[in-house]
Amino acid sequence: VFVSAEDAEALATVMDLIASTGFRAVDCGGFENARTLDLMVPLMIELDSRYRKDAGSSWKFLG
Repeated sequence: VFVSAEDAEALATVMDLIASTGFRAVDCGGFENARTLDLMVPLMIELDSRYRKDAGSSWKFLG
């Protein structure tokens, strides 16, 4: 789950909550990156509608 925050304490709390649900939290920096994250949502919806089989699309980071 991508997370963008300006407050380090709030970021840590949210990342812990995400981890407690079994997901991996990814610190994406401050709010200057939030717009980019928001624009990834329509792309993911489009990919799901085109290529979805039994599971939805996901992002994978390499490197």
